[in-house]
Amino acid sequence: GILPQQITHFRSLRFLNISNNYFMGALPGNTSNLMNLEVFDAFNNNFDGSLPLELTLCLNLRHLNLGGNFLAGPIHPQYGNMENLEYLNMAGNNLSGHIPPELGNLHSLKALFLGYFNVFHGSIPMELGSIHNLEVLDLSESGLNGMIPPSLGYLTKLNTLFLQNNSFTGSIPSRLGRISSLKSLDLSNNYLSGTIPIELCDLVELELLGLLYNHIHGSIPDCIGTLPKLEVLKLFNNNLSGQIPARLGHMNPRLRQLDLSYNALSGPIPPHLCHGKNLEWLLLLENRISGQIPFALGFCESLTRIRLGSNELSGSIPSGFFFFPRLDILELSSNNLQGLALPDFSHNVSVVSIINLANNHLIGPLPLSMGNMRGLEKLDLSNNRINGTIPDQIGLLSEHLSTLDLSRNL
Repeated sequence: GILPQQITHFRSLRFLNISNNYFMGALPGNTSNLMNLEVFDAFNNNFDGSLPLELTLCLNLRHLNLGGNFLAGPIHPQYGNMENLEYLNMAGNNLSGHIPPELGNLHSLKALFLGYFNVFHGSIPMELGSIHNLEVLDLSESGLNGMIPPSLGYLTKLNTLFLQNNSFTGSIPSRLGRISSLKSLDLSNNYLSGTIPIELCDLVELELLGLLYNHIHGSIPDCIGTLPKLEVLKLFNNNLSGQIPARLGHMNPRLRQLDLSYNALSGPIPPHLCHGKNLEWLLLLENRISGQIPFALGFCESLTRIRLGSNELSGSIPSGFFFFPRLDILELSSNNLQGLALPDFSHNVSVVSIINLANNHLIGPLPLSMGNMRGLEKLDLSNNRINGTIPDQIGLLSEHLSTLDLSRNL
């Protein structure tokens, strides 16, 4: 329904929360009557029209959430006058124009959300680097372009910086490495170039580093492997070369997700990636990684996805890969792997749903115990040296198995 204008008659109102409803139409235009208002939360409704300028006269506002609506038009520079504002969310609307540099005057602000479906012009105003109390800055998917201003490096209390899904160019500002409180840094899906600044290794609180889908080149700094709290490292789809940092995992016991796919990385897989026994994703597709799969990874029972296809790996497949309790995908195709294609499942049940070992040098017959691969949906062993007959027990997999490729074998 329509939010009644009479709500603005409650001059003593301090907290107004109408979030997660179906209110539509324009926001009330005479909110300047609500001079005592401290919290106005209209998140996730169907409000349209422009941002009400009268709200900027509510100088006691600490929390303003207009996200998740259909509000359109620009952000008026007068929103930079709300000196007591600590939380500002306008994400998920249809806003346009430039982000006003006057927002840099919001010195009490701790969280700023302007992304997702908004389409702004230009880049991030350098003045946002003056909001020294800011802890969260999320400008994701907001149409921004240009270079990331180094002034963001002055936001020394920042713990979250999300700038993904924009059109930023240029290099990653090395000054970001000075934000010692930073826990999450995501610059993914942009047009960033240059190298990964070694200064990012000073971010000792960093838990997430996302730089995927950019044009970053050079090597991964070795010191990335020493960040003690790192949990998620996603660098896929870049132009990275050199070796994976040798200490990765050993010095990052919390490491859960590692995705370095679609680069030009070479050398071996670091032996201690699962040192903390938390590794869930090991994704290194389409690189030039060589050597054997580390023996220790055969005991990494936390793994749910192993994708090492299209590399230059040799040696045998650790038998433990087939029996991890939560493994869903095992993809090792197009390498130089040797040994048995599948182990004996007589005393174990495999829950893995996708196995792709195509284009290797695997040998031997298929085990009679294949019926214990109860969760299997896709099995590709094509272009190997597998011999013998297809076991009748494979019929036990008919409930889930949708793809079976045994072509081009002996």
